[in-house]
Amino acid sequence: MRIELSVILQIILESLPISSSGNLALFGLSLPTQINYATHGATLLIYALFFRKKLLTLLFHPIRCYKNILEAMLFGTLALIPTLACYALIEHTLPAFPLWLGFLITSLALFSANITISPKGILSIGAKRTILRTQNVSKGAWVETGRTAFIIGCAQGIALLPGISRLGITYATGRWLGLSWRTSFAFSCMIEAPLLIVASLKGLFDLRAEIVQVSIAALTGYILATVISYLMLCVVYKMAQENSWRIFGVYTAILASVAYMIVV
Repeated sequence: MRIELSVILQIILESLPISSSGNLALFGLSLPTQINYATHGATLLIYALFFRKKLLTLLFHPIRCYKNILEAMLFGTLALIPTLACYALIEHTLPAFPLWLGFLITSLALFSANITISPKGILSIGAKRTILRTQNVSKGAWVETGRTAFIIGCAQGIALLPGISRLGITYATGRWLGLSWRTSFAFSCMIEAPLLIVASLKGLFDLRAEIVQVSIAALTGYILATVISYLMLCVVYKMAQENSWRIFGVYTAILASVAYMIVV
C-alpha cells in the first residue's frame, strides 16, 4: 500500500515545479529506482496530451514542418549533452547533496522566474523584451540558438540533485535568458522527453514480471493520478502565463526550512 501511495503522489506532483522526488524523500516515501523510472511513462503521456495539437501537426505534416522537426531535434540534442554530463558527474563524483539546499535553490529560481537579462546584461523585472528571437511556439519554432539549449540543458542536469525541480529551474533559466514564458515552458517540457522515454522503458522492462500483478484498485489509482496530474499541468501553465509561480517558491522555501531543521 505504501508503494502504491508513493507512485500516485509521484505522478501527481510531477506536473508541479516543486521536485516530486524531493517531496517524497522528505516524508519518507521514496520509490525504488525501477518504479520511479516507470512512473515517468505517465509524465510522458501527460506531456503528449498537453502538446497534442503541436505533435499532431508535426506528425501529419512532416514535409511542411521538416525545418521545425530538425530544429527541435537539434536543440533537444544540444540540451541533452550537458544533462548527461551532469548526470555522470553527480552520480560518480559529487558527495551527497543536502535536500534542504535543493529546495532552497528551487525556491530562489521560482521567485526569480520573471527576471530576464537584457542584451547589455542588465537585470529587469518582468521584462517583455527578449534577447533571443523566438517565433510562436504553435508554429513549432522553439528557440533559435543552440547556446540557449545548452545552458538550459545544464540547468536540467543540475536538477538531478535532490530537491531541485527540473521544471522549475529549466523554466526559470529560460526566462533569465530572455525567452517568453510560453517558449520557456514548452522548451522545458520538450527537452525532458528523451529522458522520460528512456527512463520509462527501462523501468517497465525491469518490472515486466511485476506489472501483471498490479491490482485493479492500484491501476485505477494510477489512471486517476495521471488525469489529476494533467489538469494540474494545465493550471501550472496558466499560472506561468500570469507570472504567479511565486506560490511554489513559498512552498519550496517552507520545505527547505523543514528539511534543514530535520538534519540540524
